[in-house]
Amino acid sequence: MTEKMQLQGSFLRNPINSIGILLAIALLFEGFSWASAYSIKIAYLREVGGFWMYMSRILRVMILPEVCTLYIVIRLIDWYHTSLKIESVELTWRTISRYELKMLPVLLTAFFVFNPFTQTVRFCLDAYSNFSFDNYWFSYLAGTYTLRIYVIYLVPVILIGYAAVNGSLAVDYLAYREAAKQEAESERQRLLAEAIALAPKPVVKSNFLTTVKGRNQQGEMIFPVEECCYFM
Repeated sequence: MTEKMQLQGSFLRNPINSIGILLAIALLFEGFSWASAYSIKIAYLREVGGFWMYMSRILRVMILPEVCTLYIVIRLIDWYHTSLKIESVELTWRTISRYELKMLPVLLTAFFVFNPFTQTVRFCLDAYSNFSFDNYWFSYLAGTYTLRIYVIYLVPVILIGYAAVNGSLAVDYLAYREAAKQEAESERQRLLAEAIALAPKPVVKSNFLTTVKGRNQQGEMIFPVEECCYFM
């Protein structure tokens, strides 16, 4: 019989885990960009005014707006589970692969949901010197619904989504194995208690009188002391 694991989703609902995923992916992309375009990154570092200004811009333009992206993507995944009533998964590679493929549609369409929120946050943090509706609308909102921006977001969104889904699966699996282990231990203890209760009690040698001789119509007999009510 194939084991079936309940999906708790506690990992998806913990914002600390989500931020950890975002930081890991941001570091991955930043490391890749430095490795592949070192001279360009050095030139940009000098252009913005040094290391601290560079880190400030990374925080304002890349990290903080994408926290909004991450939150919405993970909430969409959680909502998707609830809407499709995905409450458990069988522990086989085929069913787990099928389960993960079910997450693909929500990741492919998430851009159209999170983009206005992410770009609004980016506008507030990045364009503070040019707060105008035209700049907001054409540069940060309507102007970002393009195939190029969609493709740029597609890879990190899929990475974020599947990192969250597989992280949640791993946490649920560990909880499932721990619950199964505790259940097996409880059953073992129950069976052990039953075996002890049904086992014959050992004869304990006593320093006191345990039998007494007597006589009745059939002749001489030996009586256990514990079966005697009284003597006369």
